[in-house]
Amino acid sequence: MVVLTGSDHARVLDAALAAGCDGFVSKSAPVGALDAAIDSALSGGCSITARSMRPPMGAAASDPGLSGRELEVVASLVEGMSNAEIGEALFISANTVRNHVQRISAKLGASSRLDIAMSALRRGLVELPR
Repeated sequence: MVVLTGSDHARVLDAALAAGCDGFVSKSAPVGALDAAIDSALSGGCSITARSMRPPMGAAASDPGLSGRELEVVASLVEGMSNAEIGEALFISANTVRNHVQRISAKLGASSRLDIAMSALRRGLVELPR
């Protein structure tokens, strides 16, 4: 499921995530973002595309202790890349990517790839791709 919305508010994204979406595209996103999000969802990835992600009032960034490599993996997840694509881009195996995703999930308290991406965006660990 890919959500197309007119809102960039984190609470809307939280609701979409709770509903089990695989992608989130704001109407203000660049042309082609919806197609990319659908392609990513079909290949098992996740994609979040919005001009700005406005966190809820009082949200504070926190350091979950991610390594540099884990941050690279998170940034790739935010771009909607699959494990195979991330592995190819970072010159590591898809199994190593899977292990990184599992560790990242534990550190962030996330239950899915999209949840990892959301948590990282809210904490300011990565930015949305332009």
